[in-house]
Amino acid sequence: MGHLSYFQSMNWLNRKISKKTLSLLLLFASLSSCSRLEDLRYEPNLPAENFCDLQPCIEIGSWTVSQPSSSALVFLLAFFSLFLAFQFYRNRGGHRSKFYWALSMLLGGIGALLAGVSFQAFGYEIKCSGQIDCSWTSWWEIYYNICTVAAAGALLVAISYSWMGKLGQHRAKIYAGCSTLVYSSIILIGCMLPNKFLVSFEFMILFSLPAYLIVFILNLKVYRSGKTPLRTAMIRSWVLLVLVFLCYSVYGAMDITGQLWAKGIWFSDNDVLHLGMLAWLVYIYFELRRLVVD
Repeated sequence: MGHLSYFQSMNWLNRKISKKTLSLLLLFASLSSCSRLEDLRYEPNLPAENFCDLQPCIEIGSWTVSQPSSSALVFLLAFFSLFLAFQFYRNRGGHRSKFYWALSMLLGGIGALLAGVSFQAFGYEIKCSGQIDCSWTSWWEIYYNICTVAAAGALLVAISYSWMGKLGQHRAKIYAGCSTLVYSSIILIGCMLPNKFLVSFEFMILFSLPAYLIVFILNLKVYRSGKTPLRTAMIRSWVLLVLVFLCYSVYGAMDITGQLWAKGIWFSDNDVLHLGMLAWLVYIYFELRRLVVD
């Protein structure tokens, strides 16, 4: 009876978290028009007329498209992630792990689309057009951050169904729901203050990091207890993901993007990240996807 009562309590808590998350999303929709997000500007200010001096742009009709090759790459990543989500969902059978893998890929794909629109393709149109000085961020990027944090939580839940019992699965769901709820609240506060760090890509990465660390540590623990094809494929996927972010960080720290753009070569640190993430998804599609089970 004690275990039954515990799981009933966990189910009740999960429902409460879901309702609060939905309420928070509705709150975002209602408050987006009265936030101070547009007050965040580049330091020093970036005049709209100088936006394309800092990055490659092309004119398509009346639209200014920035970083065209990078935009194509991030949209490719987004659509492949959505395709992978569909594959996980279509072939899920009775496996909840595959359902949550599909959810994680779906959220990641939506996030990549949002990022591609504002960070790359239509950055000028969204943040500069009709203004004297460009805005530093936009609501497209805020929702991208939230989707990315939620995707990390869904991935943790997916892994819990492969490696954990019911208790661990419930705890993973609570962590995923609470982390998304807490992060959404924090970033909303950042929009209202406004505060650059709270709405930044860097803070989103820091906030998402614990979920990935838990996934990696959990995978390493079960891998050491006994090797199986799934455990081996999982370990390889996390090593690949670490290498992707390492290459991205090193590339950015060395300012290779600026050096190449000065020579007319449109290849940025974001391209390194997106190519690496695409390679990670391809590995998941061909090697890991077929092995995932509860």
